[in-house]
Amino acid sequence: MRRTMLQVLAASTILTVGWAASAHAQAVGAAPADAAHTADEEIVVVGSSLRVTEAKIARGTTPVQIVSAEEMQLSGQKAVADLVRTQPVFSGTSASAEGQGLGRSTLNLRGVGDQYTLSLVNGRRFAVNGAANVGIIPESAIERIEVLTSGASAIYGSDAVAGVVNIVLRKDADGVGGSVRYGEGTARLAERQVSAYIGSRGDNGGFILSVDHFERKGLRGKELPTGTNNLARFGGIDFRSDATNPGRIILPNGDNVILNTDLFGPGTFSNNPASYRPFVYDRDAHDRWDGGIYAISPTKRTSLMFSGHRDLGPDTKLSLDVIANRTKDRYLTGSSVALIDVPANNPYNPFGVPASVAYRFSDYADGPYNRGIGAIQAYRIDTLSSALTLEHSFSDKLRLSATANYFREESHLRIPNAYSAAGLAAAIARTGPDAFNAFCNRCNNDAQFQGVLVGTYNDQTSELIDFDTRLTGSLMELGGGDLAFAVGAGYRHESYEVRPDQQLAQGLLIDQGLVSAQSLSRKVTSVFAELRAPVLEGLELQAAARYEHYSDFGGTFNPLVAAKWEAVPDQLIVRASYSTSFRAPFLQDLTSERTSSQVPVFDPVRNATVNAAAITGGNPNLDSEDAKTFSAGVVMTPEFARGLQVTIDWFRLKQNNLVIAPSPQSVIAGLAPGTVTRGPNVGGAGRDTLIEALKTNGANRTISGIDFAATYRTEFSDKGVLTLDLAGTRLLDFKVDMRDGSGLVEQAGSYSPLFGGLPKWKLVAGPTVKYGWFTTNLKVRHAGGYTDPDFFGIPPRKVGSVNYIDIAARIDLGDDGLALIPGGEFTIGATNLTNKLPPFVRSASLFFGDGAAWDRGNFDISGRFVYASLGVRF
Repeated sequence: MRRTMLQVLAASTILTVGWAASAHAQAVGAAPADAAHTADEEIVVVGSSLRVTEAKIARGTTPVQIVSAEEMQLSGQKAVADLVRTQPVFSGTSASAEGQGLGRSTLNLRGVGDQYTLSLVNGRRFAVNGAANVGIIPESAIERIEVLTSGASAIYGSDAVAGVVNIVLRKDADGVGGSVRYGEGTARLAERQVSAYIGSRGDNGGFILSVDHFERKGLRGKELPTGTNNLARFGGIDFRSDATNPGRIILPNGDNVILNTDLFGPGTFSNNPASYRPFVYDRDAHDRWDGGIYAISPTKRTSLMFSGHRDLGPDTKLSLDVIANRTKDRYLTGSSVALIDVPANNPYNPFGVPASVAYRFSDYADGPYNRGIGAIQAYRIDTLSSALTLEHSFSDKLRLSATANYFREESHLRIPNAYSAAGLAAAIARTGPDAFNAFCNRCNNDAQFQGVLVGTYNDQTSELIDFDTRLTGSLMELGGGDLAFAVGAGYRHESYEVRPDQQLAQGLLIDQGLVSAQSLSRKVTSVFAELRAPVLEGLELQAAARYEHYSDFGGTFNPLVAAKWEAVPDQLIVRASYSTSFRAPFLQDLTSERTSSQVPVFDPVRNATVNAAAITGGNPNLDSEDAKTFSAGVVMTPEFARGLQVTIDWFRLKQNNLVIAPSPQSVIAGLAPGTVTRGPNVGGAGRDTLIEALKTNGANRTISGIDFAATYRTEFSDKGVLTLDLAGTRLLDFKVDMRDGSGLVEQAGSYSPLFGGLPKWKLVAGPTVKYGWFTTNLKVRHAGGYTDPDFFGIPPRKVGSVNYIDIAARIDLGDDGLALIPGGEFTIGATNLTNKLPPFVRSASLFFGDGAAWDRGNFDISGRFVYASLGVRF
């Protein structure tokens, strides 16, 4: 029998509380507060199933970057996605970027799309049917973040195409602690966060139980310079709508008129035809951003995390990780519109003849809705992720582990101000004072809205059950050390269910489209193996392979080979790797569900902006994607500059058979596959343009570039340490073949209609100084510019690069030299110190859904943000 989220959460809570009490009772000989692991302790790091010491992570066969908890604290970025997106290897637009009203926060390596970045928690999946929502991970629970910047399907299976991000949780703590944080931005963005934890650490195990609550006040798009649909004055397209309130009235003779708002303000009406003047687009068109659309939506997020480990004997250990999260996100979109046919006998029809009204439902002023507000979308996402691991060591060189992993996500969408098509027809047909008035300036009351204003909902559930067992150890001694191996097998079951309101399922709502009930699932079985062979002193080889069988796709085999050579002992390492990767379409990509909605697009045939009916949705005939990844690089730690480490890695990613979800604008512009039909009312509701933009296997691409990093650390006194960091990515190629006969077309250094902004340069650099109880950090982030391409006669333009300055200072209040608050820390800082606002990007407004003229994947959109936090430990 299927368990509900509440039942699973209750069972997990009982287990974690019992574990915590037991571990706390046994904790003896506690280690220093919040110790993680020693430098010579072997740990498992992303990119391999085999253990390695921390000192060798950066010197491995494949490139791995580490972001520590301390770096995260000093960065000023309290969400995982916000922090990781400041790293140069991340670029482009996330399909589910936090702040866009979806209650989600995802990661996008190399700008190729968040569906190609596999995000893990402690090496395990915590998502199904979409890119992982890293927003569920409380910052206070993170020990470090590991980033593998090359493909790894041989290790992890599907989705590990561009790379892997592994979020490592704190496994225990010693005592009680907590923190509070508050921040405000110049663009009216505000955040506050409270977290607390209790933990214990002893000889036989330990645990940490933490809770984190985060709230963010939203940022309206109209607060930003380009937060408007009328982008003509910036050199873009005027995307305002001719569906207005008061409505645009189309008379039988073809005249378009509107109530004279100079004489009749909100809440008024005239039954005199002379009170109506000709409709003038430049004056009367509606700007949807004026209705309150969010650039960054308001969010509330509460997370509970338990992590514990317990020795069951001298050679056996049990570990448990549980994360429960509830996220609430409230978003405003453009208000619903309809073409209303009003009969001559409607009591409010001043013309005495039938008329059509292009009407915008933004006039309901009573109850919880403000006059002029857009459509409300309230999301609540409940997530539970848990993993139980049993590990037994047969000897120092042979270890067996088995993990049971369970993930469940329940998404609840509520739209309280939807509009019934049947209810509107009935209200228009009424002949008394309660008839709907389509001619007034926001004057309809409760009685007139009776049966028209309705609520609706759509619930979705994704579930993952995952079992994994593996044997790791050493086979023999080679010239450079132990021949290490890992072999294992896995099974997972993925399911996805959609349960819409019947009004949505039957297409009965105005401007809401059709959402079909769905119930899909798949089973995946896998076997895998890995070898690490230090064949000679200074020469190490790595090989891995994985076979997976999908119940709906069949089998796929993916190998990985890598090598590193210590060309100059302790000073120069040369490394290279090759792997194949793949991505299976998400379950929702395979549905035959179709959604119809109204979108404003620029039609090159008509040379004008039109409101088109767009049909989007899945495709049950989709095939899987495949990819090949090459990398080669060096790691330098020169003897003449002790404390300096430099890494340079070249990468190349070739992808075939990409599943793309083209935007309606890219289809009508001829830049992506799809169909366009033009004709009277082909899209219904008076829309003369119908665009079909379904998901399809429609592209190949090749991406190459260079990642580089340098770190220099030196002690300048017995209390002082200076660290200088530089990291960057140079994108060499981003070539896309849309299978239209044009071949591979270079898009690096420009804005791509499908993949967003692709700057050639991204850099971050700066010093960190630690002196006794004081630590300060300065970072300069460089987001490179690119070309905003030409668009049907509008010449290309340059989007300039932007440099951001982040600064932070931390005071150890419990340091012996200060001794103000034992175990206390105070941090203050600012991101985007010079208040750089996002540059205007014309293509962003054309090709991405919210119509915003900024590139949130590469540029900050919130302006200067100043914050302070106080933490304590007991």
